[in-house]
Amino acid sequence: MFKLGLVGKGIKVSCELSTQSGVYSIDSYRERIINGPVGRTLFWLGLPLMVVQLVNISYNLADTYWLSLYSPIAYASPRQIWPFFMFLNAISQALSAANLALISQHVGARNYDHAKRIVSYYVSTLLILNAFIALVFLLLGPIVFKYVMAVPQELYDYVLTYARIISLDLLLSGLYVGYSTIFQAIGDTRTPSRAGVVSAVMNIILDPLFIFGVRLGDNYIIPEMGVAGAAWATVLSRLVGFIAVYIVLRERYPFLIAKFTLRIDRGWLYNSFKIGAPCPITLQYPRDHC
Repeated sequence: MFKLGLVGKGIKVSCELSTQSGVYSIDSYRERIINGPVGRTLFWLGLPLMVVQLVNISYNLADTYWLSLYSPIAYASPRQIWPFFMFLNAISQALSAANLALISQHVGARNYDHAKRIVSYYVSTLLILNAFIALVFLLLGPIVFKYVMAVPQELYDYVLTYARIISLDLLLSGLYVGYSTIFQAIGDTRTPSRAGVVSAVMNIILDPLFIFGVRLGDNYIIPEMGVAGAAWATVLSRLVGFIAVYIVLRERYPFLIAKFTLRIDRGWLYNSFKIGAPCPITLQYPRDHC
């Protein structure tokens, strides 16, 4: 009994030290953002975000490049699904934009208990929302691609194959963006960018392996998957990125780890809608007019 008591206290002390360390780290970010030189602080915060955007573009570029070497027709598959993909994804992007503001307000005020509640509401809603969006993309994709986007018949089967697998990316990218938003609300923009770079490099490596396959003698170690291989490379890479940001958040800021809940506060829903509603419009407008 005495030994179990010591172990229990050890765990409690370890958790308290971890929480204190996380709070100290957040306070250091807060101090640097508020009192640091404006130009240097903007560069320090903005450069990793630029890297994240380049990483997101690299997924599509890598898939297109390797598929262009595989087939003169199949390489157009990723480009065909992105308008519908981004249209649906804009909804979760709006939720993320709203909660970046809400979480950062409470973190800035050092109200960490309320920040954790918002994180739990946000991640729980994001998980449900993106699962629903992925299902809509999967079920309505064939109709949209055939009758709305008028995908050429010779490309249609490739597009459907790619879309069915990449629908998982709607869920994973939503979770990745969700946990990245928590880091950004804290003031840590570097951790998500590092995880994104690792994920992008993994995608670039896996693409040729999954698209063309890997043969040892007369046998394939990795089967040739073509368009499906490009989609699976993206999904697995995104999964690695999400796991990376989750592990770092759990280790550095365990008091901000979300607890799944279906009891969503109505006030939080109202504020999220009020702040985030304009975002899908701004996200879609440039794409329609470029």
